[in-house]
Amino acid sequence: MSETTYKPLIFIVDDDPLYHEVYSYNLKKENYENIMYFKSGEDCIANLDKKPDVIILDYEMKGMNGIQTLKKIKEYNNDIKVIICSGHEDFDVAIKSIKLGAVNFIRKNEFTYNKIKFMMKKILN
Repeated sequence: MSETTYKPLIFIVDDDPLYHEVYSYNLKKENYENIMYFKSGEDCIANLDKKPDVIILDYEMKGMNGIQTLKKIKEYNNDIKVIICSGHEDFDVAIKSIKLGAVNFIRKNEFTYNKIKFMMKKILN
């Protein structure tokens, strides 16, 4: 019987399908294959019973924003690692994200995925 390798479950929560594609493509190149995509904070919250290890969470979405979603995730299970990503550089949102338990706040730009990759290795190793 072969040894099974643990494959962490990663949720990508972003209302822009482009980010889902970019994050998924790059995560799969790093051998993270167990990925689920949600277009809203509400969809993410409804699926927390699937026990994600890491959630890459957009800040600005229709309905619940990233901070509201983060609060619900942490109420459900404080051990879930959450990385907040935002297209806006808002220092107050970054501080609030960290205070509420996000492992990092990453501004969306050309370096976003490299920062996510670094955080994934830090979180999961």
